[in-house]
Amino acid sequence: MFDKKTHRVKDRIVSISQPYIRPIVRGKVKTPVEFGIKFDLSLDEYGMGRIEKITFDPYNES
Repeated sequence: MFDKKTHRVKDRIVSISQPYIRPIVRGKVKTPVEFGIKFDLSLDEYGMGRIEKITFDPYNES
C-alpha cells in the first residue's frame, strides 16, 4: 500500500474470527456500512421462499 500510494485493499479481512466477512457499503445515514451474509430470495405462487444466491461479498442489488 505504501509503494502504490493507495488506501484500499480488495477483499480485505475485517474479522479474524470470520475471515470470509466483507464490508457492505450501503450509504445509509444510521449504518453506512454493514457486515454479514447477503442472499437473494424468491417466492413462488404458494408463498414458499427459495434462496437463489448466498454470498458474503458485496454485490449490486439492482
